[in-house]
Amino acid sequence: MKNLTGKILACTLATILLGGCGFQLRGSKNIAANIEALTVTSGQQYGKLARALEAEMRAQHISDTGEHAWNLVILDQRIKQNVLAYNDSANAALIEIELVVQFTVTNEKGETVIAPNSERVVRPYEPDNNRALATDRETKLMLNETYDEMAAALLRRIDFIAGQKQTPAP
Repeated sequence: MKNLTGKILACTLATILLGGCGFQLRGSKNIAANIEALTVTSGQQYGKLARALEAEMRAQHISDTGEHAWNLVILDQRIKQNVLAYNDSANAALIEIELVVQFTVTNEKGETVIAPNSERVVRPYEPDNNRALATDRETKLMLNETYDEMAAALLRRIDFIAGQKQTPAP
């Protein structure tokens, strides 16, 4: 009984310490508290970025239609893989994945609140030339994570603007 009480006390203490230091699981934070609804317009409506935005909007409980919907227009998106360093065998030793998205945002009144702007996400990684299949899978995983990170970054920027108090024009 004494051992069980000690374990419960240790678990409780660990939980309090983790919660008190600000620890939280990835993706568990509400990053878009000020956005009720958001419509996304893109030339690639079923592309990876559009799907990542839809998934993040679902996770944040943001509707894709509504009376007070903001509008995010994806103007352009480019993804590149850049080789940053080579090893002794002239194979890539360090690669970065770079996603650049150009976009604009209008509020529920149709006013442009973010003029054409861009957001950039960069992810470096080291491929293992001895395991080409694993490196290929890792690259695909990192590409998907890049799109997820971009979706979260775009929603954070829109949420920041939505959270600012709009002062009426004189």
